[in-house]
Amino acid sequence: MRGDTHRRMGTLALGAVFILLLASGCAPPTPEKTELVIAHKGLPLTLMPHTREEVITTSVLMNMFESLAGFDADMKITPLLAVSWENPDDLTWLFKIRSRVRFHDGSPLTADDVVYSLERARSHPTSALKSNCSTIASITRVGDDTVKVVTAQPSPILLHKLTNAFILPRRQLEQAGPEAFARQPVGTGPYRFESVTGEAVRLTAWDAYWGGAPVFPRLTVTRYTSPTEAVQMLLDGRADIVTDISPELARDIERNPQQKNMIQNRPGMAIRQLVMDTTRPPFNWREVREAVALAIDRHRLVDRILLGFGQPANQMVPHAVFGFHPSLPDIPYDPDKARALLARAGHPKGLTLTLMMSGVRARLGEELQRQMAPAGIRLELDIRDRQSFWAAADTAPFWLAGFNSTSGDASDLMDDLFHTTTGVYGRDNRGRYSNPSVDRMIETLGGLLNQPQRLHTMQRLMVMIMQDMPRVPLFVEDEIYGVSPAVAWKPRLDMRVLAKEVRRPAP
Repeated sequence: MRGDTHRRMGTLALGAVFILLLASGCAPPTPEKTELVIAHKGLPLTLMPHTREEVITTSVLMNMFESLAGFDADMKITPLLAVSWENPDDLTWLFKIRSRVRFHDGSPLTADDVVYSLERARSHPTSALKSNCSTIASITRVGDDTVKVVTAQPSPILLHKLTNAFILPRRQLEQAGPEAFARQPVGTGPYRFESVTGEAVRLTAWDAYWGGAPVFPRLTVTRYTSPTEAVQMLLDGRADIVTDISPELARDIERNPQQKNMIQNRPGMAIRQLVMDTTRPPFNWREVREAVALAIDRHRLVDRILLGFGQPANQMVPHAVFGFHPSLPDIPYDPDKARALLARAGHPKGLTLTLMMSGVRARLGEELQRQMAPAGIRLELDIRDRQSFWAAADTAPFWLAGFNSTSGDASDLMDDLFHTTTGVYGRDNRGRYSNPSVDRMIETLGGLLNQPQRLHTMQRLMVMIMQDMPRVPLFVEDEIYGVSPAVAWKPRLDMRVLAKEVRRPAP
């Protein structure tokens, strides 16, 4: 009985303390947040590195995989799996591999894994990085911790071009095969693969990560199906970071004093553009391509579609990219001249064009319809979901796309988009543009070490490309994010979301 009495008295005392805490405004502590949720407008197209250069895919993979070097938030090169590098001559790179790094299955990172991975990025039939590796002549192991890369010509931005050449475990990939590896990927990054469904990719913090375990033990990357759902996921706490917030909803949130700090935006790296198959009528006529460019009021697009969250584009890269030409004039809105050009190309009554685009860009398509009508262009819209859009992009004659320089240097877009498709060049030249003079200058560009000379050459190339107008630049849109008060994070210039950079807010 005495023990029972003491227990009752202890219980009463604890209850009294709890009541006093509540009375003083000190509620029980909130459990520490353990899961970070990032919401994109879609899930990655694949979990197999090197095979797709798409923003969401790369953003997710960067949480599981690492390259020799990467970018910081402002696109400055920083060491990752290579702790250092040196250039004993203009054609040689020596990479010192970081010691005591382990893959998610516990196996150690070796120089052989690095050689295998770079060779795979350079030459595998499914690699989307071939043009990034176009200057590489050989990749060899030098001792246990050094890899030597020899280039056929000086390659001053090789590190920039290899930032997405993720290092893979050779033995595991060869044993499993690419399809099985993509279902159960193994990298060295701060998070390891847990599971994937049609709704989410789930990752777990890798406790043995060489850079120290990330703040949040669990990471879920999920998707939203509409702009409204994206904002709702943020506001009701189902997501901590939401990418690609629409300008309309961002403006609504900013007008709410309690929510305005949840919107963060930063000028993007991607140019929204119209891609035309320059080998197929009517786009094989330069006059038609120029007429399309002159039929668009870019300032009105920025005001009406982006609500000011962006800038009109007059070339193929934004001002943050090395190679931007500051003296190129704006592209005017001139429907009368567009009509005259169409007539010169054999279309005196105008013409009808069908533009393929993703459903999330439907409002932009409708505005383009209105703007192009006075120029004699009757624009029809072929609206696709994300999956079917990318499946059809290789063969569509006219489509809306966004392309960005993943290296921060315009040369990668020159290599990929504007060089004739030959071997390692022209990987994303879906418009089949071909100009021998442009090709020769692009190939020369790869061997220039002098940065002022490289800049001058790239700016000359930009003038030539804009004269040919194989693609029509529209605008640079701000990247707009919704960020929950439960986390602290700032957007990166390269549009990636790395969970290891997310922190808990300061008390």
